[in-house]
Amino acid sequence: MNRTTQTLNKQNNYLLILQTAFIGDVTLSLFFAEELKQIFPDKKIIFVTTKISAPIVKCAKAIDEVIVFDKRKSHKKIKDMKKLADEINEKFEIDIIFSLHRSMRSTLFTKFINAKKRVGFNSAAFSFLYDTKIKYAKNLHEKDRNSAFLSIFNDVSHNKQNKIKNVEITISNQDIKTTETLLENLPTNKKNITIAIGSVWNTKRWSADYFKILAEKLLEVNYNVILIGSEAERTESETIANSIGAHSLAGKTTLPQTLQVIKNSVLLITNDSAPTHFASILNVPTITIFGPTSPIFGFAPLADFSEVAEDKELFCRPCSIHGEKKCPRKNHMCMNNITPEFVYNLAMSILEKCKKQEQILPN
Repeated sequence: MNRTTQTLNKQNNYLLILQTAFIGDVTLSLFFAEELKQIFPDKKIIFVTTKISAPIVKCAKAIDEVIVFDKRKSHKKIKDMKKLADEINEKFEIDIIFSLHRSMRSTLFTKFINAKKRVGFNSAAFSFLYDTKIKYAKNLHEKDRNSAFLSIFNDVSHNKQNKIKNVEITISNQDIKTTETLLENLPTNKKNITIAIGSVWNTKRWSADYFKILAEKLLEVNYNVILIGSEAERTESETIANSIGAHSLAGKTTLPQTLQVIKNSVLLITNDSAPTHFASILNVPTITIFGPTSPIFGFAPLADFSEVAEDKELFCRPCSIHGEKKCPRKNHMCMNNITPEFVYNLAMSILEKCKKQEQILPN
């Protein structure tokens, strides 16, 4: 690793974090923003991200400014990237850029910004453009990979990264009221379990029938079951909910409102997708169902009492980091072998541990 050390002295300069990958990756990078803010509370943090991820970044208290980098449309061309960089240069004096995304576009964009130092992963495309390169450790969780960027500071204790259990999040009063209205018909004497049935990748989706069986079993033991997701999951979620008496919010909530729903749940059950990481920054117990992918890639749930549901013995997995549109073996055994009963038992175990924890906590 090309390592340098740096100590921050100026009070008016800015730190800039660049992360324009998937929503889940952006969400996990908020841990790094939280770490920076705790270490340098007087520094202003700018976060550059995609249009779709910006709403969740704006919820993080550590972030002082959110800038949208519309890499698919308005900032797709190099001239438009330069224009956005010029706007940043005109408004801010950037001390350090931390580029957490390894794409060529991200690397080039950092070069257009006037900064005293640019830091990126050694495996990033065009990484030679970075002043300092951080080793991309495949065996670490994404949160810890990002925390490795703190190694450029010679006066920071790296043990601090292990103490952060959640990210400080602010949900607007309007979003809180909206979620309360959406859930006003739920019994208030029952606790909420949230289920996210979707994923961008088809093979990462657990069976809708399995989710239905699981949700029904959770209803039977006196929990409210709330299904969340994007517009793409609305029809399937509503079909499940209407057939068993659960409640579907799929396609009805913004990202901040989705955070609020998860925050008020005792458990989240989800595929290997962004909601896992929403729950991680909120420290809400989670069951993540892994099929073609694996937690070894660094995206396991981080919240206390969380569990992974996977078939550890299946010879053909993991077959992909992100999942595929179709199962290469045409049987989807990695998901089909994980039964609703198995996930239900995991859920009961987690809820029992949480109950015991509540009993020993001081009033």
